[in-house]
Amino acid sequence: MNKNYTQITEKVKNYIREKAGSSQVLIGLSGGIDSSLLCLLAIEALGSDKVKALTVRTSSTSESEENIELVQSFAKEHNLQLGVVSIEEVRKDVIKNLGFNLGSYRDISTMDARLIGLMIQETTRKEGRICLGTINGTERLTGWYPKGSLVGDYSPLGGVFKMQEKGMAKQLGLDHLISTISESAGRICSVSCVAGSCVELEGVKYVDLDEILYTYETSSKADLYANLMKLDIKQNIILTVLERVSFIAHKMDVFPDYCRVNF
Repeated sequence: MNKNYTQITEKVKNYIREKAGSSQVLIGLSGGIDSSLLCLLAIEALGSDKVKALTVRTSSTSESEENIELVQSFAKEHNLQLGVVSIEEVRKDVIKNLGFNLGSYRDISTMDARLIGLMIQETTRKEGRICLGTINGTERLTGWYPKGSLVGDYSPLGGVFKMQEKGMAKQLGLDHLISTISESAGRICSVSCVAGSCVELEGVKYVDLDEILYTYETSSKADLYANLMKLDIKQNIILTVLERVSFIAHKMDVFPDYCRVNF
């Protein structure tokens, strides 16, 4: 896997400059490694005056005062414009009117993600900005997002794998967020706006997942199988990951342009 984090960082920043042009941008900030990393890269690429973050509060995600204080502290430290909004009232109406079962974690978390995405998208539209999505390459290929939601107008981190983010975060002084990346690929970052589990990837380590995904994305069709067999990873795990990638391939139809850092 490409571990030239300086090169990757520069590619992402150049991508942001290219896509933003003279426009201002908006980023949904949960306080996790993806959104925090993207905010810092956008500030370095465009200047803090052109970057705004939006934190969306809801009872199932980042509502705690402690988390809000952490996000506000991050914004203050980096001279980042920050808006904090709540979707709690509309969330209650949706649950009531559509008869959502609160015991169905996947249904509720998907709904929350869509409502959060709607708030981010409408704020972006209202303020005439460009929305930069926080979905990374690992999430893109394994479907860690509702179809069409949270992806933004452009996806600067869409080609960056989770393990590559760790190296980038260390370079940018976000060491404290590296520990939020779980060892298991069955669980997404614990302070993400849509924290949760993926039963299909339970038992798969993130480090193995990213090696498989990196090989999948950078190999030709003719060489893919041979390259995968060279990995020191059990074949059943490789097949599990490939099945997951195939299962969510339909989401690629509406995924926005992303920065291809590994090519």
